[in-house]
Amino acid sequence: MPVVSTDALGEAARAVTTRVSHPDLHLGHRVDHRTYYTSNVPERLLADALRAHHALLPHLVRTIASPHLRAVWIEAPQTTIRSRLEADSHFVRGAADPALLIERFVRRSARMSDWLGEQAAACGLPYVMLSGSESPPEVAARCLEAMGVTPAQ
Repeated sequence: MPVVSTDALGEAARAVTTRVSHPDLHLGHRVDHRTYYTSNVPERLLADALRAHHALLPHLVRTIASPHLRAVWIEAPQTTIRSRLEADSHFVRGAADPALLIERFVRRSARMSDWLGEQAAACGLPYVMLSGSESPPEVAARCLEAMGVTPAQ
């Protein structure tokens, strides 16, 4: 079963559109994330994320009629997101306030996850909450199970 992340879908869509034709899709693209996250409040960051990811939100994915399409939303714990960002020197390199950058990113991610979880549930779509201790194969197995897919042996 081929797997495509929303990041890859966004990159592909941006490759065939412009800032003029689809401004929301290009929102935040080629923007310095260090300045963007530290100069905007979490509410604005969430609103921008919802606009930028609009086409991949649960209520729209539910309407796609394809027997071969499966979707699952995955939530990583805030502690996992924070620890990975703190370990990624590239993410914070050059930031005027690295701690604020990480804090705002994590808060935006948490709010987006809460909203996506509610939306997925309302649409009857699978949503997997991780503990942060799962291995990649365990994450894959949980996602396949949530989507009702039996892996080929």
